[in-house]
Amino acid sequence: MHLLLATAAPLGLAPAAALAPATAAPQTSVELRLAVDGGDPTLTAALRRRLGDRLLEDGYRLVPEGSAADVRVRVEWREDGATIEADGAARRSGRIARADLEVALLEVQHLASALVDDVRPTRPGGRAALAVDGTGAPLDPGLRERLQAELLSGGVAITRAPGPDDRRVCVDEGAARTTFALGPGDRACDSAGPPIVVDGGDVASRREHLAAAVLAALAAPAGSTAGSDETPDPTEAPPAGSSDPEPRRPEAVTPPPEPAIAPKDRRLSAAIVAHGGLAARNDAPDPLVRAELRVGRRRGLGGSIDVGLIPSRAPGLRILDVVPTAALDWRLGFRERGVVALGAFAGVHVHTWRGEGDDAGRRVGPSVGVAAGFGAIGRRGPLFFGGVRAGWSGRGWTHTTGGAALWRRGPLLVALTLGVGWDLGGRRAR
Repeated sequence: MHLLLATAAPLGLAPAAALAPATAAPQTSVELRLAVDGGDPTLTAALRRRLGDRLLEDGYRLVPEGSAADVRVRVEWREDGATIEADGAARRSGRIARADLEVALLEVQHLASALVDDVRPTRPGGRAALAVDGTGAPLDPGLRERLQAELLSGGVAITRAPGPDDRRVCVDEGAARTTFALGPGDRACDSAGPPIVVDGGDVASRREHLAAAVLAALAAPAGSTAGSDETPDPTEAPPAGSSDPEPRRPEAVTPPPEPAIAPKDRRLSAAIVAHGGLAARNDAPDPLVRAELRVGRRRGLGGSIDVGLIPSRAPGLRILDVVPTAALDWRLGFRERGVVALGAFAGVHVHTWRGEGDDAGRRVGPSVGVAAGFGAIGRRGPLFFGGVRAGWSGRGWTHTTGGAALWRRGPLLVALTLGVGWDLGGRRAR
């Protein structure tokens, strides 16, 4: 999810203070990219609204993604903290540790604004923008943040210090109806055009439709006031900055909700897992314990090494099979935390025994096969896993006494295990 932004001297929130003379220095435009770990849409929307409003309040100009920007900013929000990078003629970065959510949001706003102010822009200037104001009384802060974010997503640059080439939208929200009017950026709301009524029932419904109605009015031909409750004067000149070279469709404002699928977590990680279960071979199942170390992408390609121990007994005989293997797997994600792993392994199967007297020895055979598993990775790294391995392990061994088979196991092996461990997430792969 991305935004784009810009800078001038910090301004107050009052409409009168928002008026800027035509000779004011150009505001700095900034591209802001948001990357929220886990793709939480609620957190992403809150961060986008509040950070955008703070940057506007501090005098920067927000522009849509893909527009030329003086400073490019990236905010990466993860479980253990947030990293902010600002790249202009110089590059600066900073990091905050995650604490209380509200505290962390405030720290991100402050640090991002400070970094944008610290780097020098690569070029001066910016594109025409729209200022969001209230008619008569200051606009509700929550409505202002939401409208700014939705207009920005619809392709409209936003500013708090409009000039003669910019435009101003003046919103009047009442209990019975909501209207807005468009006017020149360097003039107050009392100079705006005729009011346009926003369709909808209650206040919440009208807020849902407000951004789409504003975008439709901005995209309409100059002088058109479809949906207004007054007849426009056909001789009136269109407001300054009214032309929009790239009209946007209103339906682009509110994208459909994303399906509940797992995000593409390309973070590199190392996982340590202890498994316990059963190994089934021919005559009887035996207990199995395994220790595994996996390194690779949390969701994606990875490699692992592990050692399995299969102890068993017979009258007067103790047997231990040691199976060290290496494996390649591919983890697929489902939902937010789930993973499914498919892979193949190869290694050796060391068969050792000790009986009565001097009866002891060791034999070695190959161990190859395929593996599948499923599990979940907790928010802070705990890993729970279940899986199955099947393949050819060993050569098939038989221990006899007096001509009778005392212990026998074949080379075909099916192992069922459950595991617990820890997944240590590292840097996200670019």
